[in-house]
Amino acid sequence: MIFAFEDFQLDTQLREIKRAGSIVEVQPQVFELIAYLVENRDRVVSKDEVIEHVWDGRIISDGALNARINSARTALGDSGDVQKMIKTFARRGFRFVGQQASEPAEPQALQGDDARPTLAVLPFINLSGDQEQDYFSNGMAVDLAIDLSKHAGLKLLSRNITFALDVADGDRLQTLEKLGVTHLIEGSVRKMNDRIRVSVELIGAVDGETLWAERYDGEFSEIFEFQDAIRSQIVTALNYNLLGEEKVEQQGRSTSNAVAYDLYMKGRERYFHYTPDGLKDAIELLKQAIDLDGDFADAHAYLAYFYTAVRTLRFIDMDDPLGLAESSALKAVELAPESALANTWLGWVYGLRGEHQRAYDYFDKAISIDPELPEVFTYYGSICIYGGRPEMALKLSQRALELHSFAPPSWDFHVGQAYYLLKDFDKAIQKYEQARERIPKFTSLRLHMIAAYWEAGRLDEAQQEVAAVMDIVADYTLTMASDNYPYVEGETRSRFLASLKAAGIPE
Repeated sequence: MIFAFEDFQLDTQLREIKRAGSIVEVQPQVFELIAYLVENRDRVVSKDEVIEHVWDGRIISDGALNARINSARTALGDSGDVQKMIKTFARRGFRFVGQQASEPAEPQALQGDDARPTLAVLPFINLSGDQEQDYFSNGMAVDLAIDLSKHAGLKLLSRNITFALDVADGDRLQTLEKLGVTHLIEGSVRKMNDRIRVSVELIGAVDGETLWAERYDGEFSEIFEFQDAIRSQIVTALNYNLLGEEKVEQQGRSTSNAVAYDLYMKGRERYFHYTPDGLKDAIELLKQAIDLDGDFADAHAYLAYFYTAVRTLRFIDMDDPLGLAESSALKAVELAPESALANTWLGWVYGLRGEHQRAYDYFDKAISIDPELPEVFTYYGSICIYGGRPEMALKLSQRALELHSFAPPSWDFHVGQAYYLLKDFDKAIQKYEQARERIPKFTSLRLHMIAAYWEAGRLDEAQQEVAAVMDIVADYTLTMASDNYPYVEGETRSRFLASLKAAGIPE
């Protein structure tokens, strides 16, 4: 995220400040202070909030705080007398008031006229005659979309728009033209025992012309070769028509064991049902994948995420799920230190522990490794919510939805959380209700719906959500909510817990 003000640029990813193109040397704490004030420039930030963010809540003297404020002003060419950048409000806190402070700059690929081909990867059709194989056809489409998103010459359509294309043919053409879609990718998968057939077609969106089509038949153990060939040939077909000679690089994989990969995809799909049985199955399937390939870093990383869900959703009993999550995430990072996914889930674990700055550091590293990975943006956004940075959270969460063609429904929940912190209850409730239609047993969502309904004055609906939570987890308590959602101490935490208590969640 890049903020521009006066003749300065502040880059939160590179963690640097430039003035007229030259780097301004600042201490890390001074950078954190300036960045936090800029990100929250629409309001006065209290002294306690600054201490919580910059010093992780440690006790410091007023003199130390004032020294950092003075250093921040000096770095920005300001002073305590002028206060043209950072203004002090007696007994209230500080606010960034620099002129022409812009919103964080969008990624370059989203700015201005974008002449890149715009692809929509539609959900693949399962032709296996077994509904239980849906996970595999869906997983193939998801992984293809992720692989293609890494090609600088292509733009992938967001998940929300992709599902909107699942309409009658007469309406589809109009929708495609409106959205600027240039190409569709459709496919089908037939998986029978140890054999697999994958058919994929690249279609011109407007004229319906097939630019390329291929069918792959073989042993299931050849799945990785199929995926590499599909991705490469799609890009080759587009190169021939539109892209020039840029080549797609072969994607690195976290395993070469096809059976472990199958278990991984199945576990990933089972978790996103957001049910007690789905969570149990997901953990077991990932463990089986790791038994087959102990060096499968992505499996360790996602297992860490599933363990954190044991803690937050309270579906099943388990001793120290956050400890297990940390161990799994650390193992993933050990196996693949340059894996954006592994660093993302380790950041998520630390964020849920309330170690917000430590989490931010891992998320920043993940973005520097892979600035197109959707997971890092949505879960970074969620931790920013708990850390009291709603504007940043909203931008990150929305960016995640732009990047992921098949984003899980819980990602709408994260956007809703940001709106809740910003007290835009109508938008928060809209996002929450949108997610509830698809994941009715997601307790994190229903708890936050209670708070949003209550603060919006929709008391009956808040109490209906209380009943829904108690139906899912009969012994749910306010203490569990306090432990599960690591909001920084302050107004938001107090609002959230007070609303739950008032609506009827027992202590």
